[in-house]
Amino acid sequence: MARQNVFAYRLHSAATVDATTDSAQSIAAPFGCSVVRLSAHHGNGIKVFITQGSNPTASTTAGMIVEHGTEVYLTVAPTTSVGGSDGDKIAVVTATGTATVNVAWME
Repeated sequence: MARQNVFAYRLHSAATVDATTDSAQSIAAPFGCSVVRLSAHHGNGIKVFITQGSNPTASTTAGMIVEHGTEVYLTVAPTTSVGGSDGDKIAVVTATGTATVNVAWME
């Protein structure tokens, strides 16, 4: 039986990233934020692919698919100092069409 994790995080900030057939990036994970919540909103049949890293490029042949209306929580490397920008970013891309991905940085 799998262990169920109950978690609660404080919302630091959130933004949307428009996903198209070209890879797009979020801002870097803010200082103190080690969790990101992602949710995708798109039309029927459109797949959103995501990846993370210091300078990621999303690809339709790799990465994780975020289904419409679902939430995904990932751990990320936060920026190492206040005002810095060296933390993980989220990259998004679609195979066809467009989508909106909400990126919520949690602490």
